[in-house]
Amino acid sequence: MSIRVLVRSVFALVVASAVFAGAAASGSAADGTPATVAVTGGTLHGVAADGVASFRGIPYAAPPVGALRWQPPAAPAAWTGARDASAFGNSCPQGKANGVFANPSATEDCLYLNVFAPANASAKRAVIVWFPGGGLVGGSSTDYDASGLVKTGNVIVVSVNYRVGALGFFAYPALDAERHEAGDYGLMDQQYALQWVQRNIGAFGGDPANVTIAGESAGALTVLAHMVAPESAHLFARAIMESSGTPPVTARGVPTIDVAEATGTRFATAAGCADMACLRALPADKVVDVQSAFRFGLIGGPNTPIPVIFHAAFTAGTYNHVPVLTGTNHNEWRWSVANAELNSGKPLTADRYSAAIAAFYGTAMAPAIINEYQVAAFPSPSEAVGTAETDGYMACGTLKLADWLSPSVPVYDYQFDDANVPMYMPPVSFPYGPAHTTELQFLFPLFHGGSGAIRPLSSAEQTLAHKMMAYWTNFAKTGNPNGPSLPAWPKFTAANEPVLSLDVPNQTVITNFADQHRCKFWDGQNNY
Repeated sequence: MSIRVLVRSVFALVVASAVFAGAAASGSAADGTPATVAVTGGTLHGVAADGVASFRGIPYAAPPVGALRWQPPAAPAAWTGARDASAFGNSCPQGKANGVFANPSATEDCLYLNVFAPANASAKRAVIVWFPGGGLVGGSSTDYDASGLVKTGNVIVVSVNYRVGALGFFAYPALDAERHEAGDYGLMDQQYALQWVQRNIGAFGGDPANVTIAGESAGALTVLAHMVAPESAHLFARAIMESSGTPPVTARGVPTIDVAEATGTRFATAAGCADMACLRALPADKVVDVQSAFRFGLIGGPNTPIPVIFHAAFTAGTYNHVPVLTGTNHNEWRWSVANAELNSGKPLTADRYSAAIAAFYGTAMAPAIINEYQVAAFPSPSEAVGTAETDGYMACGTLKLADWLSPSVPVYDYQFDDANVPMYMPPVSFPYGPAHTTELQFLFPLFHGGSGAIRPLSSAEQTLAHKMMAYWTNFAKTGNPNGPSLPAWPKFTAANEPVLSLDVPNQTVITNFADQHRCKFWDGQNNY
């Protein structure tokens, strides 16, 4: 059955048999006693504690192993009795490509989701579905504690594992002969999880008509993909994108199926395979090892879930029209520069500055960028590269996206600006500042990647965290982040481009974001 048919079938289902029992029916909401709920497939036994009922490791699709590798997701097997839902499921296969962002895994039995709900039984709560980041080659739902969002906003949060890397975003000529949608298996997993939410979230007290899809980094990029994917229509009502950026993707689309198949062919050769039987027999750890030499990500074109050109869809209005909350961190790509320093053990030096810019942006663009971001004007070469990569790759792309969307849908844009934000990664030769991922600990308490150090927030930062959770959950409930006791967050317009600065101690509206990040220069470079 195609994804399109599955989407249509969601709305023909009646969910009368799923009844929320919750902690109120099973025991105290604060003593860690079981919470029970019935869903498609059987009964779940979660845990209710501190006002939150948690159901972890719920199978939403069959393990994509053997013949199901590189196939659209299929229904999981039902179970008898009460399934223990107190522990997270396996993370999908991945290596260490993102440093401490997520832990390595080689287990393909990984298509699990988690539901975090208020422990008191109620109905029609707003739902946030969270797609983890990780460059589309890593990431795991196990790293996000959703209890703060649940308690602050009285919402339900669902976090989802999806296939990543070569196992999640793979195209190969022989797959065409199998006559199924191909390439974006990780995105198909997300669509399948959203269908599970439509069928089952009412059992937890959630409203299937009020679902917000949300993600950070690559997770935000998949949210963008759902906005232009026809088969994702009607599966969500709002969208949150943290640090989606990437002007080359948002402007020019994603690699076509032909380009992706060429990459897949080179991957198969490197793995020693000449057909699908060999590829499907490869051990998962072998796939992860070989994929490190290639770039796997979203694929567009015929027989895939998404169109090729994002920019064309956004400017023409041919996308799924929903309210949008989006933004970036002030020093986004210092995170990437820091990873390079941690991996090499050496800070970037001035004599390697030009080569670093050329490696990131290409030799054609490098001279203009090097002239615009002269290394001598920065405290260190690392900060020069981090600023150039932040502005061109993240900040101005997000601003341009807001410009494109705001004429048709409500858009709220932010910049995370806490200069003293704690960082879970090891120290490097320059300050991280509000780098990539650092806002996550303000929404998911004590976020520290897969194996980073826990760095508690200060009391002032905890106040900001509470406000951010309120903004995010207000938006999920109504499409507007504003609420009582919160600094006003104006709707974005292309005319004056208001951006809410999320800083300590104050949150203020700025209108010079484009100047801060030299977006006029980048508009010329990217030729939108």
